[in-house]
Amino acid sequence: MLNVLSQPWWFLTWHSIIIIVAAFNAGILCSHFPVMPAHHTQTNDLSTIGASALQGILTMPLLMLEDIPVHLAGKQVTFLLHASEFVFPPLNALCTLSYITLTIIAYTRFNSSSSIFAAPPTNVYANYPALALAAASHILPTVFTLSVMAKMNKKMVMLSKQMNEAVSQSKEKTHERTQLEEEFRKTQKTWQFWSYVRGVIMTGCAIAGMRALLY
Repeated sequence: MLNVLSQPWWFLTWHSIIIIVAAFNAGILCSHFPVMPAHHTQTNDLSTIGASALQGILTMPLLMLEDIPVHLAGKQVTFLLHASEFVFPPLNALCTLSYITLTIIAYTRFNSSSSIFAAPPTNVYANYPALALAAASHILPTVFTLSVMAKMNKKMVMLSKQMNEAVSQSKEKTHERTQLEEEFRKTQKTWQFWSYVRGVIMTGCAIAGMRALLY
């Protein structure tokens, strides 16, 4: 195991911040609870990315309560997804690019014999393979989200829009509206399951970063 304190201060600080951001993004350290303003009535078709792990555990179940009308829950879910896309995807991109940069720096300094890029005596830059692994692990959540979660997010946004249009046209519950509500609830449950899977993947990213820091 390499001595963490033997790493250059800027390298250690940068790496530590990335780990904290990755843990935050996974929902380990905190959760994001967006509450839709009372005046919010519009949906946003760009709500395609999603939320943190704890949102699947804590927030989504609140929006699945039977006491909440489904069309209103649909508005809240749409706002949840829309608010999340401005936080979590950029943070994951930041972590990925940072790990790629750290990997390049570590590899360059470890393999360089010049006085400018020479590795310090402790050879802390020899850990570049672990940094590369951490970088690769942060690409996985993006691929998973775009290939799995984004489809369900778009579907829920679409169903929410259709339900609210049906409510605005008629206060009486029609057969079509009932089908939309049932499909929306079903999609919510599926989303919640895959959100747990994504949470596990993102937690693994934070662990990979911690391992790269300590070993």
